[in-house]
Amino acid sequence: RVVSYASPADNAIEQSLAIALPPDSQRLLQMGSPNGDSVLAFTSACDLEQQIVFFKRFFKNNHWEQQREWRTSGHSGQGVYTRMQGSRSETAHIHLHHELPSLESEGQDKWRGIINLAYQSQQP
Repeated sequence: RVVSYASPADNAIEQSLAIALPPDSQRLLQMGSPNGDSVLAFTSACDLEQQIVFFKRFFKNNHWEQQREWRTSGHSGQGVYTRMQGSRSETAHIHLHHELPSLESEGQDKWRGIINLAYQSQQP
């Protein structure tokens, strides 16, 4: 695929939610499509449990439903949230992965995350 800058189409749907990130996080990349689907990449210095608590609270406060318990291992975590917005369902998939320490980042706990936001029409 080729990614380039272009003005949004006249019928582009505004993203209904600006996704917040845990403290000590930095947004690296965010791309969206005219129908509202988007992907957000970020880094975080928070540990896995802090990030999960943050996302649970954030999505609950924005009327999202957690689809299943977070799946975690020592170095990764995955969560899924959904909600209805008018005649569309919105699904947010969160993937967190622990970055292996390097000589430059010694002593710093770094996590990488990707949030995929997808919309699906519920009209027959």
